[in-house]
Amino acid sequence: MATQLQPTYIVSVNNTPQRAKELVAILIDELQPQYNLIHLANTESIFGVKTMLESLVVVPEVLICSSQWSIVQQNEVQKLAKGLIRGLKTVAIPPGLNALEGGDAVVGFLKEQFLGLGLPTRS
Repeated sequence: MATQLQPTYIVSVNNTPQRAKELVAILIDELQPQYNLIHLANTESIFGVKTMLESLVVVPEVLICSSQWSIVQQNEVQKLAKGLIRGLKTVAIPPGLNALEGGDAVVGFLKEQFLGLGLPTRS
């Protein structure tokens, strides 16, 4: 009998929550054969990161920071999040990637990053 792979929980920081939901859903779908990923929550602002992380019932393993934020803002989000959750892995989408190259480029970038995070896999 095969054992069920524990979920890897993801949160995001994106000021367009519907777009975050859509892109993460595509990522989850494309990586589903390898990973058991679940998107828990999104916050629309840097100021909402602490509240979001502290309000969750389960602890996320990965935080995705949108390309809408500058490098300085992304660093601020990552520092805050890692200070609250030890061992949290973060992925910062290069600023402007979605605006310049579109959602496919963002999903491609995220897939590449997730493959390198050392997350538990189904195999």
